[in-house]
Amino acid sequence: MGSGKTYWGEKIAAMLQWKFIDLDRFVEEREKMSISKIFEKQGENHFRKLEAKYLQEAASLENIVVAAGGGTPCFHGNMDFMNRVGETYFLKVRPETAAERLKEQINDRPLLKGKNQSELISFLEKQLKERESFYLKATRFIDGEKLDEEKLKQIFTSRPSSHVPRPSQDR
Repeated sequence: MGSGKTYWGEKIAAMLQWKFIDLDRFVEEREKMSISKIFEKQGENHFRKLEAKYLQEAASLENIVVAAGGGTPCFHGNMDFMNRVGETYFLKVRPETAAERLKEQINDRPLLKGKNQSELISFLEKQLKERESFYLKATRFIDGEKLDEEKLKQIFTSRPSSHVPRPSQDR
């Protein structure tokens, strides 16, 4: 959360000339309901099931870059699934950096509602600690603190062809 997955995912997709899917938006489009409403009406557990379902649907498409939510890798075997069907990236930023980026969105994100800046940083530190074992299963790691468009270009033009995400028929 707040690492820049959507921002950088869109840049990667444009660079590769692939489609981009923000998994949270994909869930909202399919369910015709905001994530906040899904959480409110049906709870986080139901949302996580929907998230896994739509992750698999997105993965069936060709030539896509998916920005998964911060919790996506932690539920329903999603991280192992993502590693089987493509290349995964852990875009790591400090909790303070993420908090600064998220401060205007606190009321739009169900897990952040009502938190002040100090509580937000503490929450993000705790989330990272709980989730990092899943994130560390990623096939590649990117320091989001130092990332810029030039570094991103280097990452995606210097990678071996064996690291190119596999087309759907190879899954």
